[in-house]
Amino acid sequence: MRSGEGKRVERVSERATYAYQLDAFAAAVLRGEPVLTPPADSIANMAVIDSIYTSAGLPVRQPC
Repeated sequence: MRSGEGKRVERVSERATYAYQLDAFAAAVLRGEPVLTPPADSIANMAVIDSIYTSAGLPVRQPC
């Protein structure tokens, strides 16, 4: 959207990103809607996080 002076104006929701993630999870579980992030992406993300921990000299977190 542009203001009267031609400046670009953006509006950002104050809603937490976790709320959107919860909505997507609930939609998949309760209504069978498609999962937005496949399990393979989650596993790949954790591999990256583990590599970052290792590179920083920190212990990799263990599953509960």
